[in-house]
Amino acid sequence: MKYSITVLLLCFLSGCKSNEADKPKPRLLNETEKILVGSYANNTGEQEIKLVLDESGYCELLKDGKNLDEGLKKWRIQGSEINIQHLWFSEWRDMYYFKIENNGSLKLVAEAMSSVKRVDLPEREQSIYNRIDD
Repeated sequence: MKYSITVLLLCFLSGCKSNEADKPKPRLLNETEKILVGSYANNTGEQEIKLVLDESGYCELLKDGKNLDEGLKKWRIQGSEINIQHLWFSEWRDMYYFKIENNGSLKLVAEAMSSVKRVDLPEREQSIYNRIDD
């Protein structure tokens, strides 16, 4: 009995984790990043891909309104591009690179999903994401 109470107490204490601890801490955006916060959509064929750049510095990729994956993703400006990174175990890895166009739209120009290195997309495979109102 004495051991079962100890085990129960340990299980209770180790299992008491709030959802707040799982949420990422927001980062402060610079003025240029604040302008880019919002939703961008690409309608190719029969599907809609939506990129949502959040004011917390994190982002979501949605396909027809549903998350493409549940993994944590963050964004930042790197030169004239937006770099999307995803959390791979405990390490941030590059995922997508979007060029910021003069008209405010974003063009997917490179990815690094299947390798660690950036792979530039041929012009015909690059896609435009236009800003939308939610």
